[in-house]
Amino acid sequence: MTEGVFQTNARLRLAQLGMNWEELATQGGEDPANVRGWIRRANPRRDTLERLARLLGVPGHELINPEFDPRQFPAPNFGQADGEGDNEETDRDELHDRDRQTLS
Repeated sequence: MTEGVFQTNARLRLAQLGMNWEELATQGGEDPANVRGWIRRANPRRDTLERLARLLGVPGHELINPEFDPRQFPAPNFGQADGEGDNEETDRDELHDRDRQTLS
């Protein structure tokens, strides 16, 4: 079975971030089983694609771009290094705002 563009790009981004799906889920405040399922889906629903994209710190459309280059995007800031972002909801809003700016 071959991977689709979405799966390949999600795995490329994880590798570029030096994380596995469990670490990503934990850092982003998501259920690891959900994130694992999202990455395994060949054709994710739009809401799933957007949630995973926010965790990965990339615009959703990039995860379905056959020419995706994960190095173009800064790593998501989950707030551990600087003491900021202790609120998961705030972190997600910041990632969502960055996605929106990238799409503009």
